[in-house]
Amino acid sequence: MSYPAELVKKSGRGYMLRHKSVALDFDGTMAFTTPETYPYIDAVNYKAIEVMKKYKEAGGKIVLFTCRTDTDLDIAIECLREYGLEVDTVNEDLQETIDDWYKIQPDSSISPKVFVDVYIDDRAFPACRDGLNWDDIEKYILEMY
Repeated sequence: MSYPAELVKKSGRGYMLRHKSVALDFDGTMAFTTPETYPYIDAVNYKAIEVMKKYKEAGGKIVLFTCRTDTDLDIAIECLREYGLEVDTVNEDLQETIDDWYKIQPDSSISPKVFVDVYIDDRAFPACRDGLNWDDIEKYILEMY
Protein backbone atom coordinates (compact mmCIF):
# COMPACT_ATOMS: atom_id res chain seq x y z
CA MET A 1 0.00 0.00 0.00
CA SER A 2 1.41 3.42 -0.92
CA TYR A 3 0.93 6.41 1.31
CA PRO A 4 0.50 10.03 0.21
CA ALA A 5 3.71 12.03 0.61
CA GLU A 6 2.19 14.20 3.34
CA LEU A 7 1.56 11.09 5.46
CA VAL A 8 5.00 9.56 4.97
CA LYS A 9 7.21 9.99 8.01
CA LYS A 10 10.58 11.56 7.32
CA SER A 11 13.37 9.55 8.88
CA GLY A 12 16.00 12.27 9.13
CA ARG A 13 18.45 10.09 7.19
CA GLY A 14 17.70 11.27 3.69
CA TYR A 15 14.95 8.78 2.87
CA MET A 16 11.21 8.48 3.32
CA LEU A 17 9.25 5.26 3.23
CA ARG A 18 6.95 4.72 0.29
CA HIS A 19 5.88 1.35 1.68
CA LYS A 20 5.99 0.43 5.36
CA SER A 21 6.50 -3.34 5.06
CA VAL A 22 8.33 -5.76 2.78
CA ALA A 23 8.37 -9.55 2.50
CA LEU A 24 11.91 -10.46 1.54
CA ASP A 25 13.04 -13.76 0.09
CA PHE A 26 16.53 -15.03 0.93
CA ASP A 27 17.94 -17.53 -1.58
CA GLY A 28 18.53 -15.91 -4.95
CA THR A 29 17.43 -12.55 -3.59
CA MET A 30 19.70 -11.67 -0.67
CA ALA A 31 22.28 -14.44 -1.07
CA PHE A 32 23.35 -17.15 -3.46
CA THR A 33 24.00 -20.86 -3.02
CA THR A 34 24.43 -23.88 -5.26
CA PRO A 35 22.92 -27.32 -4.85
CA GLU A 36 26.37 -28.50 -3.75
CA THR A 37 26.84 -25.83 -1.07
CA TYR A 38 23.27 -25.34 0.23
CA PRO A 39 22.45 -24.38 3.02
CA TYR A 40 25.72 -22.48 3.24
CA ILE A 41 26.09 -19.14 1.50
CA ASP A 42 28.39 -18.79 -1.51
CA ALA A 43 27.92 -15.03 -1.88
CA VAL A 44 25.72 -12.25 -0.60
CA ASN A 45 24.01 -9.65 -2.73
CA TYR A 46 25.75 -6.53 -1.44
CA LYS A 47 23.44 -4.13 -3.27
CA ALA A 48 20.40 -5.88 -1.77
CA ILE A 49 21.91 -5.66 1.73
CA GLU A 50 22.65 -1.95 1.23
CA VAL A 51 19.13 -1.15 -0.02
CA MET A 52 17.41 -3.09 2.75
CA LYS A 53 19.58 -1.49 5.44
CA LYS A 54 18.53 1.95 4.16
CA TYR A 55 14.93 0.77 4.22
CA LYS A 56 15.24 -0.38 7.85
CA GLU A 57 16.97 2.87 8.85
CA ALA A 58 14.05 4.80 7.35
CA GLY A 59 11.67 2.83 9.58
CA GLY A 60 10.62 0.04 7.23
CA LYS A 61 9.60 -3.39 8.52
CA ILE A 62 11.06 -6.54 6.98
CA VAL A 63 9.48 -9.98 7.04
CA LEU A 64 11.99 -12.62 5.96
CA PHE A 65 9.75 -14.85 3.84
CA THR A 66 11.69 -17.96 2.87
CA CYS A 67 11.29 -21.69 2.37
CA ARG A 68 14.21 -22.31 4.74
CA THR A 69 13.46 -23.93 8.10
CA ASP A 70 15.32 -25.07 11.20
CA THR A 71 19.15 -24.90 10.95
CA ASP A 72 18.97 -23.76 7.31
CA LEU A 73 16.87 -20.79 8.42
CA ASP A 74 19.29 -20.01 11.27
CA ILE A 75 22.12 -19.85 8.72
CA ALA A 76 20.16 -17.33 6.61
CA ILE A 77 19.30 -15.12 9.59
CA GLU A 78 22.89 -15.19 10.82
CA CYS A 79 24.13 -14.29 7.33
CA LEU A 80 21.92 -11.19 7.27
CA ARG A 81 23.03 -10.23 10.79
CA GLU A 82 26.69 -10.57 9.80
CA TYR A 83 26.08 -7.87 7.21
CA GLY A 84 24.15 -5.65 9.61
CA LEU A 85 20.60 -6.43 8.52
CA GLU A 86 18.06 -7.41 11.18
CA VAL A 87 14.63 -8.57 10.11
CA ASP A 88 11.49 -7.89 12.14
CA THR A 89 9.96 -11.34 11.84
CA VAL A 90 10.40 -14.57 9.92
CA ASN A 91 7.73 -16.40 7.88
CA GLU A 92 4.87 -14.76 9.76
CA ASP A 93 2.99 -11.49 9.84
CA LEU A 94 4.23 -8.50 11.77
CA GLN A 95 2.53 -8.30 15.16
CA GLU A 96 0.96 -4.91 14.33
CA THR A 97 -0.54 -6.44 11.17
CA ILE A 98 -2.07 -9.27 13.19
CA ASP A 99 -3.42 -6.83 15.77
CA ASP A 100 -4.94 -4.61 13.07
CA TRP A 101 -6.50 -7.62 11.34
CA TYR A 102 -8.18 -8.89 14.50
CA LYS A 103 -9.61 -5.42 15.16
CA ILE A 104 -11.54 -5.57 11.89
CA GLN A 105 -12.01 -9.38 11.67
CA PRO A 106 -12.08 -10.64 15.28
CA ASP A 107 -13.54 -14.06 14.42
CA SER A 108 -11.23 -14.92 11.54
CA SER A 109 -7.86 -16.63 11.35
CA ILE A 110 -4.51 -15.52 9.96
CA SER A 111 -3.44 -16.68 6.50
CA PRO A 112 -0.04 -18.35 6.10
CA LYS A 113 0.72 -15.80 3.36
CA VAL A 114 2.18 -12.73 5.04
CA PHE A 115 0.38 -9.43 4.52
CA VAL A 116 2.86 -6.72 3.52
CA ASP A 117 3.02 -3.82 1.09
CA VAL A 118 5.71 -5.26 -1.21
CA TYR A 119 7.09 -8.75 -1.96
CA ILE A 120 10.71 -9.01 -3.16
CA ASP A 121 11.56 -12.44 -4.55
CA ASP A 122 13.82 -13.59 -7.38
CA ARG A 123 11.15 -16.07 -8.48
CA ALA A 124 8.38 -13.48 -8.80
CA PHE A 125 7.50 -12.08 -12.19
CA PRO A 126 9.22 -10.21 -13.86
CA ALA A 127 12.29 -10.98 -11.73
CA CYS A 128 12.19 -14.66 -12.69
CA ARG A 129 12.57 -13.58 -16.30
CA ASP A 130 14.66 -10.38 -16.06
CA GLY A 131 16.40 -10.63 -12.67
CA LEU A 132 16.01 -8.30 -9.72
CA ASN A 133 17.00 -4.68 -10.33
CA TRP A 134 17.95 -3.32 -6.92
CA ASP A 135 18.23 0.27 -8.19
CA ASP A 136 14.56 0.06 -9.25
CA ILE A 137 13.60 -1.65 -5.98
CA GLU A 138 15.32 1.10 -3.99
CA LYS A 139 13.43 3.80 -5.89
CA TYR A 140 10.17 1.92 -5.40
CA ILE A 141 10.36 1.34 -1.64
CA LEU A 142 12.28 4.51 -0.66
CA GLU A 143 12.00 8.11 -1.70
CA MET A 144 15.03 10.36 -1.34
CA TYR A 145 14.51 13.88 0.02
